[in-house]
Order: sequence, then C-alpha cells, then structure tokens
Amino acid sequence: MKFKKFIIEALTAAALLFTGCTAAKKANAQNLDWYSNTSVGSGTIQTENNLTYSTNNLSFGWNSVLKENEKPEHVFASKFDLNEDKSRFYIHIKSKGDQDDLEAKLNQKIGETTTLDIGAGKGGLFHTGFEYGFLKPFGFGLSYVRDDNNEEFRGEIWKYWNDFLFTGIRKSSDRYHTLISIPRAGEFSARYFNITDFEDFIFHQLLLGKSKKGKYGLHYRDSWFLLQDSSIVGSESISIGVKPFGFIIPPVAWRVTDYGFGITYVDNNEKTILNAEGVKYLDDKIWIGASYNSIGDYNKFGPMVGFVSDKLNLAIGLTYDSNNKIGGNLILRIW
Repeated sequence: MKFKKFIIEALTAAALLFTGCTAAKKANAQNLDWYSNTSVGSGTIQTENNLTYSTNNLSFGWNSVLKENEKPEHVFASKFDLNEDKSRFYIHIKSKGDQDDLEAKLNQKIGETTTLDIGAGKGGLFHTGFEYGFLKPFGFGLSYVRDDNNEEFRGEIWKYWNDFLFTGIRKSSDRYHTLISIPRAGEFSARYFNITDFEDFIFHQLLLGKSKKGKYGLHYRDSWFLLQDSSIVGSESISIGVKPFGFIIPPVAWRVTDYGFGITYVDNNEKTILNAEGVKYLDDKIWIGASYNSIGDYNKFGPMVGFVSDKLNLAIGLTYDSNNKIGGNLILRIW
C-alpha cells in the first residue's frame, strides 16, 4: 500500500507540475524551466522535480525529491537581481521531515570580471570571498568558509590555452577538483574531470563527443563552470545539497550532437560506482543509446531513446538488473 501511495504521489506531483508549466509557458515561455527525473528499479521508485520561474528581477525555485520509505525533501529558493543584475541576493530553505536549513548570500559584481561574495546560514555558517575572470580565458578565486564544526579556505584557478586546451584546479570542501578539456562548440570535444580528497574518495569522469552549442554542451562555458566555486560565487548554496538554481547534470545526449560517450567511476569509502553511457543521433532531434550502471555487486544495463527540441528534451531508458528485474527511468525538461 505504501508503494502504491508513493507512486500516486509522485505521478500527481509530476502531473500538477506539467499542467502548471504548460499554462505558464503560454503566457511567458522564457521565464519557466521544469526538470523531472523518475527512476524505477529493484522494487523502488524515486522522483525528482525541479521548477524555476523568473519574472523581471525576481526568480523562484523549488526542488522536490521523493524516495520510497523516506521522508520527502523539499528545497525552496529565491533570487533577487538588483542594480542592473550586478547585485544578486539569494535565499535557500530546505525542509526534510522535522529538519530544516536556511542560507542567504549576496554576490556583488565589480566591473566585468570580478565578483564578491558574503553569506550566512544556520549552524553558524559564514562565508566570504571573491573571484576574478568571469567567463574569461584566465581566472582565479579565493574564499573563506566556517560553521560551528570547522572552517576552511577555498580557491580555484583556470587557464584556456590558445583557444584549444582548458586546464584548472579547485580546492573546495577539502576536495580537489581537476579538469582538463578540449572544449569546442559544434566540433569534437573531450573533457576529463577528477575529484579527490586523497584519502577515501575519488571521482573520475571522461566525456567525449561532438559538443552541442548552448547551456549543456562540452564547450568552454561548461569547462569554466565546473571550475567556478558556484556555492560561493554563483547561484548554489553551501549547506544545502539540493539547489533549485544550480546546474542539473543532463544525460550525455543533451550535451552532444551526432554522437557522444561518457564514463564515470567513483570510489567512496571502498564502495565503487561505475556508470557508462553512449548515444547516437538518428537525425537532428531523435537519438538512441545504451547505459550501464554498477554499484558494488549490483549492476544494470539497457537501451535508451530520446528526443530534443528548442523547448522540450526527453530521455527514456529501460534496464535489466542483476536481480533479474526490469526497471527504467524517464527524464524530461520543458522550458
């Protein structure tokens, strides 16, 4: 009964969002963005919905994560653009059962290349810092973060070499992020991304393909974005894990045209995760592919198919796992 109730709640939330999105898009299409990701496997179901709406200098965001047999998690956020968008004030609120979290911060842009930050939140959280080189071929940043439990200094630096090679490193939350890429919009691109704390966590990711132009591609902006500490200078928060205004990781097919491949390996406290995904476009809008995922001794694989357009992206996947069960996932974005 709980499982059926959960499915009904998840589908109802998605239906209400879809109805609201459709109505709002007729009035003001450029102001609304809805992302939904629902997966089913081994008798469990999880759904995430992320909705953002902007009007004039004010934006609202809502992220909801529903997992079977767990309390729902909701994050609400608001953004105020002031002084011709040079000043941006954010408020993030998280609610999960009886627990809640709060964080607010201000980003102040100085000229065209420098941004200052100051923020505070629950649990004695305080952070401040700056970044130089907004969307420039060279940049760096420094920041300071503390709460009731610890404190740290953060920093990042990157360089774009002769319009061909991008390199950079960032220290954030006691982890080091290293990126090497060949970012070329509309052409073959490659990106290697590594995160490690040199103790019990390591992340490797390699993406290859003909980069799509725009927000989700493998081009220069994508490489720069990963090196920016966006929880300091950007729309994300530090203390709240789910961020309505943050960058949502898209399927490989949404990053490329014609073809693409991605592989990710994670070792976290001796727990290993491996993900692989390959896609091929049949025309400008329709693509097919396959995915493989393993977590320890559990693994699953299966085919994928999808559709992309100027206002709608859709990805559908089926999986067969090591428990001899069939599952799948549906990813949708409307904007």
